[in-house]
Amino acid sequence: MVKLLDYDQRMQILQQSQTAYFICIVVCQWMDVICSKTRRQLGTQFQHMFRDGTMPWVWLCGLPFFIYLMCYEELRKFLIRRYPDSWLGKELLI
Repeated sequence: MVKLLDYDQRMQILQQSQTAYFICIVVCQWMDVICSKTRRQLGTQFQHMFRDGTMPWVWLCGLPFFIYLMCYEELRKFLIRRYPDSWLGKELLI
């Protein structure tokens, strides 16, 4: 027998889903700010990147995107430092 959700339960799930989506966007925007601030230096050298505090579980939804963007940016910065005068180094710096 299939148990159906009532309207209030569906609305609660919808609100949680919308919140998780919004938080993923916010986390990706934070990553964009961090990448812009650390254009050539390592991301771990940026002092205000990580702070102590509580993190609700919803904020973890954006973590895979954060990790992906961080790896991409560190690879991009490595290539810029390694080949600064090459076409690739100039294109990645823009």
